[in-house]
Amino acid sequence: MKPLRVASVQMESHPGDRSVNLEKVRRLTVQAARDKAQIVVFPEMCATGYLHLFPKGEQELRTFAEPAPGGPWTREMVALARQQKLAIGSGLLEVAPDGSLYNT
Repeated sequence: MKPLRVASVQMESHPGDRSVNLEKVRRLTVQAARDKAQIVVFPEMCATGYLHLFPKGEQELRTFAEPAPGGPWTREMVALARQQKLAIGSGLLEVAPDGSLYNT
């Protein structure tokens, strides 16, 4: 069996600041690719941070939720994975077709 190189990232996400989190994920993905990783794995909720730990109502949480696949975050991850030629695992707040919210 051929060895597989995996990068596991521990990072602090900024609650509610997807652009800051995306830049951090981009930077760390590029670094993982330079280190010859074939897979890079980020923490759950890295896209938005742990919004549910702060006193927010469901409506406010829904402003951060997106479909997966097909939402802005997953489209960014697919493009980044293709660009860096590796697989990316990253967590986000998903809204399912039935409207349910998930920590994906």
